[in-house]
Amino acid sequence: MTATIVGVVREGYGEELVAYRVDRSAGPWDAAVAVDPATAMYAGPSTLELWVPADQADQVMETVAHDLGLALGGLQVDTYRADPQGAEETIAMLRLAIRGAGVVVLVLGGLGVLNIGLVTVRQRIREIGVRRSFGATSGRIFSAVMLESVCATALAGLLAVGAAIVLVRNLPLEQLLNNGIPIADMPGFPVAAAVEGMIAATAVGALAGLLPAIIAVRAKVIDAIRF
Repeated sequence: MTATIVGVVREGYGEELVAYRVDRSAGPWDAAVAVDPATAMYAGPSTLELWVPADQADQVMETVAHDLGLALGGLQVDTYRADPQGAEETIAMLRLAIRGAGVVVLVLGGLGVLNIGLVTVRQRIREIGVRRSFGATSGRIFSAVMLESVCATALAGLLAVGAAIVLVRNLPLEQLLNNGIPIADMPGFPVAAAVEGMIAATAVGALAGLLPAIIAVRAKVIDAIRF
């Protein structure tokens, strides 16, 4: 027989090869009805499951009902959606809530970085005054203070992405999502989310380092040396 492979489990699961296919062993769709209507009614009607994009579901349901009705000689064909209604809206709300929590965490982290930056500038004000007295420009002082904050948050974002990769790779996804059946191809890591997180962390560092950098630039050389 010829079959189309639609799913493969990891090697070593069970004693036999496991594959999934649309069962056509009973013959044509209307064969059971023609042989024994009572048996067909007891066993239940034949079903066909199609996975299509959500925006095409209504059109596919209408087309399948029309075409199968003609192909099966006027038999009743019922179509329905098995996916939960409003799933897209629920996922969108969940994604929005997660993003909101992320924004709150970033704001709190940014305030912490800002506080540390202000304390650091105050403790290093004499060093800044000495550098200015030896010819350091305002731009160099500004960039030096700013880069400290940006590099710190970028490094923290990189460590967080690495921790997320380790966590995702070690989660028991097979138990949580696949009823214990080993998955041959694990879901890919969301690279776009990791890049977005890195950009957000760097942006928070830049904003948090802006005020300390301005204070460092505006410090007078004489007052800074006297401090």
